[in-house]
Amino acid sequence: NNNNNNNTIKTTTKVASSSGDTTSKANKNVAANKSNTTNNNNSGNNDDNNNNGKQQRLKYIANVVRALVTSRKPPCKLREVLNEYPEIEGEPLNFRKLGYTSAKDLLKATGEFSFMQYGEETYIDAVPSQKSAHISSMVRQQKSSKSTRITAAPQVRQPKRSDQSWNKSSYSSNVFQRLPATGQQQQQRAK
Repeated sequence: NNNNNNNTIKTTTKVASSSGDTTSKANKNVAANKSNTTNNNNSGNNDDNNNNGKQQRLKYIANVVRALVTSRKPPCKLREVLNEYPEIEGEPLNFRKLGYTSAKDLLKATGEFSFMQYGEETYIDAVPSQKSAHISSMVRQQKSSKSTRITAAPQVRQPKRSDQSWNKSSYSSNVFQRLPATGQQQQQRAK
């Protein structure tokens, strides 16, 4: 496209120079055409640069979120991943700046995640790739760690200390006095 424009510019310049008086008008037109072409090419490059920048940013975000999702044992809540994202990156996931209405839409656009909705909660899972499949399987096979929290033993119920909680009469009766005396007791009585 640029070569065609350059050939057109050269041809126009030659024709204009042979006609004498129209040379300045032709040169102005050539300069205007050239600047318009340059501006159009630059705006196209800016769009391409913006698009490439956006794609690179999406790829970077996808890599960070993939690392967060892969390091967790499934099921993985999207809310928890988004809460952890600023701890890694230093800023929250700014999906609006990239033109998305939600973080879920941004992550869907990358094509690297699948989502499941259960009630109000959204769960995210990374679509397995060759690089991350073995890591995901190792994380899934991990045993959950035992709680190191020491729990206090349940308290034993203490008996009531009031006089009404036990029957005095059974202990203070003459039952023991009415029993026949044993050998030792008889010897003591005899003395």
